[in-house]
Amino acid sequence: RHLRRLDVPLFAVEEPLPVGDMRGCAELADALDVPIILDESFLRLQQLDALTDHPSRWLLNLRVSKLGGLLRSLEVLDAARAAGLAVIVGAQVGETSLLTRAALTLAQAADASLVGQEGAFGTYLLTEDICAQALMFETGGLLDAAQLAQLPGFGVIPNAMYA
Repeated sequence: RHLRRLDVPLFAVEEPLPVGDMRGCAELADALDVPIILDESFLRLQQLDALTDHPSRWLLNLRVSKLGGLLRSLEVLDAARAAGLAVIVGAQVGETSLLTRAALTLAQAADASLVGQEGAFGTYLLTEDICAQALMFETGGLLDAAQLAQLPGFGVIPNAMYA
C-alpha cells in the first residue's frame, strides 16, 4: 500500500523486503507489475535457478566485488542472459577505479541485458584513489569509456604510492 501511495511511476523496486524473502518479493512484483532488483538477495550463480520461471519479475544487481571478481561476474552474467534476466551493474560506495574499470568490462559484456549502471564516483566519495587518474563520471553522469581503450592498462595506472 505504501508504494502505491507514492503515486509515481516505478521502474523497479530494490530489495523491498528482508533479504531472502523471495516469495514475498515475487508477490510484490506481481502486485505492482514492476520488477524487483535483487542485490543482497542474489550472491551466487546457484541462486539463479529460482528466478528463471518468471525472468521479467527480476533485475539482478551484479557487483564485481560482491560476486567474487570479474571472471565470476561474467559467468553469472552469461547465465543470467541465457535465462532472459536483465541486469544492473552495481557498485559499492567508495569503490576505487580498479573496480570501476572491472565494472565497465562487465557492463559492456551485458550488452542489451544491461538496464542500468552505478559507479565511477572516484574522488567524489574517496579522499584519494589508488589509481593515478581516477575513473569518474563527468557532467551529466557520463564516463568516456571509449578513451580508456587508448590508454595503457585500459586507463588503470596505479598511483605511485601504491605501486
